[in-house]
Amino acid sequence: MNSSTTTNTTTITNDIDDNANTNDKDKDEDKGIDVEDQHHSSQDNNNPVITVVCIGTNGSGKSTLVGHLMSQCDQIDKALFESTKKAAKELGKEDEFFSFLCNRLSAERERGITIDVSHFKLFTENYRINLYDTPGLRDFIKNMITVASQADAAILVVSATDPLLENSPFYDLVFTVHSLHVKQVIVVINKMDLVQWNATRYEEIKSEVSICLSKIGYTHENVHFVPASALQGENLTKKSDKFEDYKGATLFEALNNIQRPIREVDKPLRFPIRGVYVLKNSRAVILEGTVHSGILYKGMKIKITPDIITEVVSLEMFHKPVCQAFSGDSIGFHVALENSKRVFSGMMVGDEIDYPPQLASSFIAKVVIHNHPGAIVQGYCPVFDAHTARVAARFQRLIAKIDPQTEEAIEHSPRSLKRGDAAIVEIVPTKRFCIESFSVFSRLGCFVIRDMRCTVGYGVVKDVLYE
Repeated sequence: MNSSTTTNTTTITNDIDDNANTNDKDKDEDKGIDVEDQHHSSQDNNNPVITVVCIGTNGSGKSTLVGHLMSQCDQIDKALFESTKKAAKELGKEDEFFSFLCNRLSAERERGITIDVSHFKLFTENYRINLYDTPGLRDFIKNMITVASQADAAILVVSATDPLLENSPFYDLVFTVHSLHVKQVIVVINKMDLVQWNATRYEEIKSEVSICLSKIGYTHENVHFVPASALQGENLTKKSDKFEDYKGATLFEALNNIQRPIREVDKPLRFPIRGVYVLKNSRAVILEGTVHSGILYKGMKIKITPDIITEVVSLEMFHKPVCQAFSGDSIGFHVALENSKRVFSGMMVGDEIDYPPQLASSFIAKVVIHNHPGAIVQGYCPVFDAHTARVAARFQRLIAKIDPQTEEAIEHSPRSLKRGDAAIVEIVPTKRFCIESFSVFSRLGCFVIRDMRCTVGYGVVKDVLYE
């Protein structure tokens, strides 16, 4: 078994300390280790890099799916494979071995849930893929949102044994991902072995999920269905002979066939910080995330919001040094800082000179209320998730209710908003952060609104008032 990368997003090699601002978990927990990529020659190619997030409700089998897929692709380090196998045996959970490859915190393994995000590298004929397994429980959904905000596609895992109910956590997950402008979805109907690969059951779930996705806004051409058994490893990388009625692609083939996303290379640099890590006994700090737009290169003078000026010392991608990174690349890069505690997840990196990022004191947004039990009035202060930032913000002024399609005003200065309403609203964040106009930086200008552990709405930024 060849070595490869199977990392947890809150983990860097042993000589790195987690920044206190980006990791609030017990540092004594076992979070896995980084290992050097040594897979087949395709990992040395220059194929485009894409990011795929795996989502699903607790019990859908998504972690087992990701773990078994990576194992079949020979993308699990031998030492990690053996240590995980031993841990599963010690806990009497040998049947959860593949999920343990993703869920490495002791709390995750003992409770049988996903809390943190696990990161893997996968190489296909067309792509180098950053694949993330994410939590499905509402208590930890913020960890999923941070990754999904920068994803090009999603794997949506649905159990063949469970009913899909309106307003269930499943619908909330899908709605949240769509609100973050993840437009391509591979739906894996998992646990087909538990329904004896029944074609009627497969078509029932496929129809129900299709209706759900269509209501939310997904189009037929951007959704692909794959029947599978994650535990048995059926139809992940090789076509299963247990479901002869299915003539489509395996999960691996579906990932390889993802439509190539358009990158904003020609726009000014924007790099939302997803993780901050500090090298022991040095001033070197590693900033981790995905380049949203522009180009980042070694020696570049950068600005980190609000007012930190520094220089890119070095860059790494897929654990190899590179001279530059382009829009869409997930990277880590070193900077020298006197005080690393000033930098944390959610801050924005840009060019020092060319249209540097600024903090927003307020912004005008088109907001759609999706799931709120009461009336939303002026002064309402939920949490806004935008790119990697998570900030409480106040509905300062309800400017107008609008038609969600034409955006024509229906009622000026409404007293309240309710479920199903669309409106133009002035938003004032309680803590200044960088958010951009959707027309200029697309996904840096979209957000989801969270309250009561669910997504109550979403929106796009029309205009920004900077400090």
